[in-house]
Amino acid sequence: MASIGAEDGRWNVALVGRNITDEIFTIEINGRPGTIPNAQGALDQAHFINRGRQLFLEGTYRF
Repeated sequence: MASIGAEDGRWNVALVGRNITDEIFTIEINGRPGTIPNAQGALDQAHFINRGRQLFLEGTYRF
């Protein structure tokens, strides 16, 4: 997070970043509902991945 604002704290602007390196990884793996195992006994899988790079601009003004 990087921010700039008034010394008296009346206003503030911040740039907030999450996962700024844009690393993608699997959070959870589940068997898909309603699937039938194949000859090796494996099920279809559903992979849930994290969110990619996110950047937010946040502004605050106190009056």
